[in-house]
Amino acid sequence: MFKDPGRLPEVAELALSSAAQLVITELNARLDRCDIEGAVDLYADDAVLVAVRGRDAIRKTIMHSAAAGAKQRACHVVSNVRAVVEEDTVTIDCTQVAYLLEGPPPYPASIILEVHYLLKPSADGNLRIVEQQVPGYQLNYG
Repeated sequence: MFKDPGRLPEVAELALSSAAQLVITELNARLDRCDIEGAVDLYADDAVLVAVRGRDAIRKTIMHSAAAGAKQRACHVVSNVRAVVEEDTVTIDCTQVAYLLEGPPPYPASIILEVHYLLKPSADGNLRIVEQQVPGYQLNYG
């Protein structure tokens, strides 16, 4: 979503918005494959995930609180994506639904979250997640 959705966005704005949405889609695909290292690679070195900062802390958080850390088969669906581009920063707000693929289908949703992301280009030119917040969500270290 742009500040003025009726306005025709500039090409650079569309490129940043599309790239950011691809990063979020890829993050969830990597979590679905239990590729924790690949998921962590999409975060900036000093990124914040809910209440933890830095890739090492994010890795530990995913290991302890996500289906991927438990090697559970899961499917994350990202929808209702709203992206706002301001200079080199992309803000994405979206709905994410996680399904644990246990037992016979159909699979019920295990959790539905509203997620807020901030993405910026890193030194290598790739967009990285610099912040991910999930309002109302408490990290569970089991």
